[in-house]
Amino acid sequence: MHTQLHFRWSHSLGQTTIMLVLALLLLFACYVSGLWWYIPPLRSWSINHLPLVEGQADLLVPSWHTPGGARLAPDGRTMVVGWNSEPVIWNLVTDVRLPVPVKMHSMGWLNPEQFVVQADPHYYIVEAATGAAIEVHEIPPNTYRKPGGFAVIAPLLQRADVIYWTEGWGGDRLFVYADDDWSMVVLSAYDFGLTSKAEVDALLATVPYQPIARPGHETPEQIAQRLTSPDGQYIAQVVRGRAVIAHPDGTPVAWAAKPGWYPDILGWAHDSSGIYFQMWIRGSSAAVLVPDKPLFKLSPLTPEEARWQAVQRGVMWVGLALLVGAGGWWLVRWRRRQDAG
Repeated sequence: MHTQLHFRWSHSLGQTTIMLVLALLLLFACYVSGLWWYIPPLRSWSINHLPLVEGQADLLVPSWHTPGGARLAPDGRTMVVGWNSEPVIWNLVTDVRLPVPVKMHSMGWLNPEQFVVQADPHYYIVEAATGAAIEVHEIPPNTYRKPGGFAVIAPLLQRADVIYWTEGWGGDRLFVYADDDWSMVVLSAYDFGLTSKAEVDALLATVPYQPIARPGHETPEQIAQRLTSPDGQYIAQVVRGRAVIAHPDGTPVAWAAKPGWYPDILGWAHDSSGIYFQMWIRGSSAAVLVPDKPLFKLSPLTPEEARWQAVQRGVMWVGLALLVGAGGWWLVRWRRRQDAG
């Protein structure tokens, strides 16, 4: 009786092992052939998974929330990001999310507390703390796009409390705050009777303004410069397709990468705890099929965390070796029983 039960148990375990092996082979075949894209759980896991990480990489906004192209405030405390296909203002310190109150085609941060939104044909200044939006008054271009036209808007610029200048949206723009109101002036190489970009630059040199980042998505080439952490301890940059945190001398302390994808570093967290970045799939055709851009935070490990991670990896490899050894030993014994029977 004991021998019969042992044979049944061994036979059942053998069938289970064969089924597991076949299932793994099937998953591998799906991955190699690309069929896994049509299996929703595997597709989602692949898009949101970072296979190559040194340090700590946390998934903040997975692809199913359609984060779009997120934009981080200059102080690293607030972010505008898609959430279930709708843009929200996310306070990364308090974890409070507010809806962007107007339709948003593009946006750019003016300062840590305000950002400008393009909602064709209108522009709005949005307060990050409250979500309140103020429409920007566009000065009719035909009043100043002519020889001597600078004199029309010179008084506005001279009494302005602050002027922000940005490139993009079809031309250089000045966002002017004066008399408790926002106004916008669109510049081009032919404004005010000027004939060259150099003359426009000379004109801007006479007006005190603060430049802001180009609205829209920044490519890896545009953000390849070193981004220093607020405390000055680390730098961050894209190096050979990897998002890297390093010491000022270039020694890496954390990095993340994914074959076939490239990172877009948004900036540093306010407390220098890490960098926010998104992963974009390479190739225009692939980007059409996979528009999802999951949002991550990469952080260096503390010495204690690094030691614990090393222990975990050691235990994992030892456990894997024991599992393979035990499986081989069982298969040998099972095969011998089959031969003896």
